Amino acid sequence: MPDSSRPTRFRRLLRPLAQPVTYTRWLRLCVPAGAIALWGVFAPRYLYLIGVLAVPVGLIPAVRVGKGIQAQVLLVPDERGRPDATIAAAPATTWQERWRTVLGLEARLILAAVALTA
Repeated sequence: MPDSSRPTRFRRLLRPLAQPVTYTRWLRLCVPAGAIALWGVFAPRYLYLIGVLAVPVGLIPAVRVGKGIQAQVLLVPDERGRPDATIAAAPATTWQERWRTVLGLEARLILAAVALTA
């Protein structure tokens, strides 16, 4: 007797491929790939410097605004500019928020580098 739940599992597995947010999430993760590719063309010996430079840049409070706006546009476009948006687009006010921004930048750089080498 065939398993009737099999098509349901298969559809559930493929459902994210039909949703636009899947591709905008990948786009958001791969935005740094352009910077890595350009840096790799012009200064391949010093490719690690892009990761080192992300630390002081991420500590600037206004960088969190840019990351927030980019995330809102790509992930939740209907909430762009609303004060009750699920993704904040405000400057970092604490050191914890600044370091979280640095961590996010570094993670995106690492994922982009992995994607480029794959």
